[in-house]
Amino acid sequence: MTTHRYFALLAFDPATRLAWEAAYARVIAEAGTFAVQNVGPRVVVIAEQNGLVAIGDQGAVVGRLHARQSTTTLHTFDAEAARMAVRTQGASLLRACWGSYVAFIATSAEDGVHVLRSPFGDLGCYWARSPFGILVGSDIDLLRRFGGYSLKVLWSAVVRHLVASDLHAQQTCLEGLNELLGGERLSDRAGRYTVDKPWRVWDFVDADVRIRDADEAADSVRDAVQASVAAQARSHSKILLRLSGGLDSSIVAASLAKTETPCVAVTMVTRDRGGDERRHAQSVARHMGIPLSEVIRSTDLVDLAVSEARTLPRPTARAFAQASLYVASALARQYGATAIFDGGGGDNMFAALQSPAPVADCLYRTGGWGHFWRTARSIGIAADTGTAYVARRAIWRAATRGPANRWHADLRLLSSKACAMARGATDHPWLVPPKGVLPGSAAHVALLVAASSVVQSRDPQTAIPLCSPLITQPVAEACLRVPSWLWTQDGQNRAVARNAFRGVLPSGICDRRDKGLPDSFLIELIEVNHRQISSMLFDGLLAAEGLIDTAALAETMHPARLAKGAGYIRVMQLVDTEAWVRSMLLQAQSLTRLSVPS
Repeated sequence: MTTHRYFALLAFDPATRLAWEAAYARVIAEAGTFAVQNVGPRVVVIAEQNGLVAIGDQGAVVGRLHARQSTTTLHTFDAEAARMAVRTQGASLLRACWGSYVAFIATSAEDGVHVLRSPFGDLGCYWARSPFGILVGSDIDLLRRFGGYSLKVLWSAVVRHLVASDLHAQQTCLEGLNELLGGERLSDRAGRYTVDKPWRVWDFVDADVRIRDADEAADSVRDAVQASVAAQARSHSKILLRLSGGLDSSIVAASLAKTETPCVAVTMVTRDRGGDERRHAQSVARHMGIPLSEVIRSTDLVDLAVSEARTLPRPTARAFAQASLYVASALARQYGATAIFDGGGGDNMFAALQSPAPVADCLYRTGGWGHFWRTARSIGIAADTGTAYVARRAIWRAATRGPANRWHADLRLLSSKACAMARGATDHPWLVPPKGVLPGSAAHVALLVAASSVVQSRDPQTAIPLCSPLITQPVAEACLRVPSWLWTQDGQNRAVARNAFRGVLPSGICDRRDKGLPDSFLIELIEVNHRQISSMLFDGLLAAEGLIDTAALAETMHPARLAKGAGYIRVMQLVDTEAWVRSMLLQAQSLTRLSVPS
């Protein structure tokens, strides 16, 4: 299956495009399975042949597109759809399609060129300036190969990533390399570069589109989820599902069971009972008739010195996940599966909130106190506190604060120098709601920020692609239209999703409130690799840059304190970042920049 990797040049002018073609003629000729297509007079797109769709003679789309209300993949545009895409500079695609794609469109107005990235698409879109114009690509390797991009770690961005790893800013952790985020459009008009947002997340929390009926909300969410899963499964011969037995992966299992694509599953187990969810996974697998493999997580399958994000411009991979990914990939090859699915992002999409924000929403718009007290009671049960306490906090929230969500800045184990570099780390456009947005809706949108970072961190060079089919534009739009107070019921979060699949899943799964976690595996990893971790962090590049509070790190890593609090999670995040920085440095040293003839 194609992975839809691509490179594009937005040249300054046609003459510069010709100069680039001459300079990189040999590289282009050796592109192998890649096809070359011109978009207007100054844009060249190089993409894997099966992943390139023309939009008339003025545009091209790389990736997967699905028509609205359809699970089929679009391979052509009719004349009217192509004209509309050019006329709207790509914005019409956001209304007519969804998927994981990047569109390139040339317009006659001011010799404009526009690059649009789909909301919640897992096809990367990174761009950088060059002597020829703007380079755009799915990954670092192609930007280097076809554009001569040179790797250099940007330490201030690395710090900001450590402080708020789930907030992806336009600036990546590599110098001069930016990311076009989902729903954004990069426009080049006569050499003037701008980025705007033709897809606005706030449009779907507006009162005019809100779904107020609980049954209608469940139907809408279920339809969006099932269509999303079916569309993404359609192009695969078989799916391997990472099935934990939690609500989200179980919903994916139920949705896969309605498709024609065969499915097998694997559940990963820790030696500690807190991460052993076999009985839940077995219940779902039996109910759906899915073969299930049960595998114990092994530290032998984790190499802390290797970063799985070494092809990406951010240290987004987690070392402990190597064990499950190794097992899943091996099983996928064994069963002939061509993709690995999971339930990632379900908590975020389905509004797993335990704050008073949904209760505060009830004070604004429901026209009565019934929703207020029911929601306060439900949040209180979930948070193991009293209804009155939640109600007081909600009233205080409504009276003293606006809807904006405050993102927690994680400064643990960072030096004073690093903390000073962290300014602006928690800034993100989705955290600044417009006037009139309710606090609970703003909190839901903040959860979607983290979900988008999951799919935007995929490696396009992975042999067997990973897919989180709950994180898509249709699912996001359907979930955002549901008011926050409908998402919690009788102490259960994600209530709309639970009700949407009640009767399809085993009752014990729909009503689960506990959740297994791999925390004990992280602690085991640190204990087994204590000496290596100490060397990596105390004698590594982060420490050499003066970014780690080594005294606090030594205290956290003391065996008597390791399992207390959540310090072990932070230690592993520092290890992951150190491994990524080292991989970037090695690539910069070992690969010479392509020379461009003068």
